[in-house]
Amino acid sequence: MRVTELGLSPAALACLEAAGISEVAQLTTYPATDLLDTGQFGPTELYEIISRLNEHGLTLPGIHGGRIRPPRQREREMLRLRLIEGLTLGEIGERTAVSKERVRQLLNLHFGLRGKPPGATTTRDPR
Repeated sequence: MRVTELGLSPAALACLEAAGISEVAQLTTYPATDLLDTGQFGPTELYEIISRLNEHGLTLPGIHGGRIRPPRQREREMLRLRLIEGLTLGEIGERTAVSKERVRQLLNLHFGLRGKPPGATTTRDPR
């Protein structure tokens, strides 16, 4: 399947094109952190891409490239809060009633998101 079939915005498609990704099979080999590290993807575009993949029952690889079930609404909301809203792991944990560590684990497990993404607020949370 070509990435153009995912129904992405022109901005998200431009990010994928700049990264040389034209097939969904290529895309689903990259953890979220690796995509952000290319400098081609902004948080908004990455979130959109992950959301569209999830609608097709697909996800980015998580820990050690492993695949698990597509993320549930709770995990997608955690990703949105981290990438789009720029909340810290602790702030996300407070909103979702889980520990900061569990938020970190879920973001890594489901999306391969490690470290502090662009847009995450405050420096008190080193992840």
